[in-house]
Amino acid sequence: MSVGRIGYYRSELDDIQTLKMSNYDRIFKVYKYTIENKDFNVYNMMKKIDFGDIDGDFIENTEIVGDTPLTIIAYNLYSDIRLWWIIYLCNVDVFGGEAPFVVKSSSEIRYIKPEFITLVQEEITEQTIYDNRHY
Repeated sequence: MSVGRIGYYRSELDDIQTLKMSNYDRIFKVYKYTIENKDFNVYNMMKKIDFGDIDGDFIENTEIVGDTPLTIIAYNLYSDIRLWWIIYLCNVDVFGGEAPFVVKSSSEIRYIKPEFITLVQEEITEQTIYDNRHY
């Protein structure tokens, strides 16, 4: 199945509107795919978010002690395992473009300070959904 530029914004899908801001579905355009009378929301992964040179006031560094999954790092920083992707996006260069499930011990990573995480999520949503920058 070729997706092309089809898809829906969260405001067009009733079952997505109540999700928390940290869910992918709130940010990425999705399309519904039906298999055996079951609907699935599928992300349009052809587009991405790039933090680029984010303001240093929003970022802190930390050294990872022991091999640690991104989900655990996200929980330790934000009390929400679903925010692993934000940590990944802050460290694409550190991870060499790979998407590691586990961050190696003694790796130094960047992360968005917890007090700014909601602001960053709102900005991502604003730019990708309401400014129609994300297909």
